[in-house]
Amino acid sequence: MLDRFPKLILGGAQLGSRYGICNYSKYDLDRAKSVLDIAINSGFHGVDTARLYYNSESVISERYKDIRENNFKLYTKIAISGLDDPYNSIKDKKNFILNSILDSELALKGARIEGLSFHRATHALINDGIFSSELRKICDQRQIPYCGVSVQTPEEFISASQNENLNLIQMPFNFLDFRWNAIEQQIKKWKLQRKENMIFVRSIFLQGLLLSRRDEFWRRAHVDEPAQLFSWIEDLKKKFHCKNDISLSLTYVASVPWIDGVIMGFDTSSQITELIANAKNIRSNKCFRTFVDNYRYIVRNSTLDPSSWNVCK
Repeated sequence: MLDRFPKLILGGAQLGSRYGICNYSKYDLDRAKSVLDIAINSGFHGVDTARLYYNSESVISERYKDIRENNFKLYTKIAISGLDDPYNSIKDKKNFILNSILDSELALKGARIEGLSFHRATHALINDGIFSSELRKICDQRQIPYCGVSVQTPEEFISASQNENLNLIQMPFNFLDFRWNAIEQQIKKWKLQRKENMIFVRSIFLQGLLLSRRDEFWRRAHVDEPAQLFSWIEDLKKKFHCKNDISLSLTYVASVPWIDGVIMGFDTSSQITELIANAKNIRSNKCFRTFVDNYRYIVRNSTLDPSSWNVCK
């Protein structure tokens, strides 16, 4: 059903808690389970979760039977506290990595894990990559195919691509994000080094911001004149016959040949149903991507980094 689009991967953050600058609704467990059910039964490749996402792994484990029957892949990430602790020795941190994996396996009730990743690039790359070597060893022992890392910047991608232990890199990517154009040749080169190397992109809607026209949200994300950006987006949709904001974002991502999977989170079943309906009709459009890259509305780097936004708790 979704074979013309890169692999769709459910973002696990919303399965465990409220998430996103545009989301003021309370976390609802039943709603999270409904979103997961739709993903499992609608052709999604899998789910991307983490120890950091509260009870996300436990929610996923409740659908163990459906996950197996639908060959739904599970990707999770190592916890971060023990790796950030400056008082922990290298041995302590190695033990922390193993214990984090054991906790994930327990929470997932033995469901097969397809990939284990570091939540932060620094954890994979510090000390000459000693912790990525440790994670690779554990993945090999458990016959887990993918050992990866989540990066935030092009600089982190380049460093991660030089680490032989990593064959999965997750990165933020959307039609406003100009930063990756400068290293696209390095990205393609890394993809060609080994056939198992995979790239997953996240934040294609910029945590829902690209689907919003509320000035207050965009100003919190450091856009001083949201109306100018809104006008550019509307002109783009008209020029390339994109029927809505979702199809605009999906078309851009579908037009990038080196993307293997797209991670997207949803708060409600109606959101994921709408996404699926749009994804069915998406086609790669090289002219569209070239136009966006050449005439992109330029935003600050801080707009592309949700951790820098002025978010009201």
